[in-house]
Amino acid sequence: MITQYGGIAGIAGIFIIIIISSVIFKQLIGFKKNSAGLPINLNDLRLKFHYLRPYTASNASFMYILLGIQLTKVSRNDAKQKVAFIRNYALKKFDIDGHLYVKNYLQSMKTPTNSDQIAHYFNKKLKVEAQKIGLIHYLCGIALNDGLIDKAERNYIDNFCLKLKLKPQVVNAIIDQYYTKKQEDDKRQKDYRTNSRTTSSSTTRSSARIKYAKILEISETANWKEIKKNYRTLAKKWHPDFYAQKDAGSKYMAHEKFKEIQEAYEYFEELFRMNSVL
Repeated sequence: MITQYGGIAGIAGIFIIIIISSVIFKQLIGFKKNSAGLPINLNDLRLKFHYLRPYTASNASFMYILLGIQLTKVSRNDAKQKVAFIRNYALKKFDIDGHLYVKNYLQSMKTPTNSDQIAHYFNKKLKVEAQKIGLIHYLCGIALNDGLIDKAERNYIDNFCLKLKLKPQVVNAIIDQYYTKKQEDDKRQKDYRTNSRTTSSSTTRSSARIKYAKILEISETANWKEIKKNYRTLAKKWHPDFYAQKDAGSKYMAHEKFKEIQEAYEYFEELFRMNSVL
């Protein structure tokens, strides 16, 4: 009889332990049921177990990738470019290799989740506000990778910012900072191109002046009067009419030389006209 009651008590004790463990487990990982009252699927459970894992490069990179992929699904514009941004960010920030990135990326693509679950994870793991702001920087970087942020992306980032318990002004400040930097970069590139063209044009003009001054046998700083005088002297010397009775080689040489002299004279004529000397 005692043995029988002991056996019953033992079984009851086991059931009590199971029930208590189940309650603790549910509270620990935020276990929920779907609208049909059925347990959530295995992939969702796998995501929730990340809450219990240490904040290592592998686990953190998975959550960052998962968050980034979710944002790309909000707006499909330039998705390929945005996925490339996520890849580069994860590799650089967490110093992981390409193999681990691919593994985390593939896992993130088949893990159903929502922003509440991801925000819950980061609220547990990121204790410093600056780290959470860095996460918003990451999201804005993805959205603005194509130069613009659409309404759906902005709404997602605004909501996620609130879920991280950050002020709404954080997003505005980051976007303003991005556009300010972009304007500065665009201006810098424009100035560089302008300077390059000016330098190139200046170099070209300088080279041409040296070349044509040599043809007219004058200095590079010669005035118009000197240029005109030398032109007439050389044109008379190399005029094809004076080589009409010469051999074919001499005729060709005179023709080419006269053409060069004429071209040099026209160059300086146009140059001085542009400088309002003529």
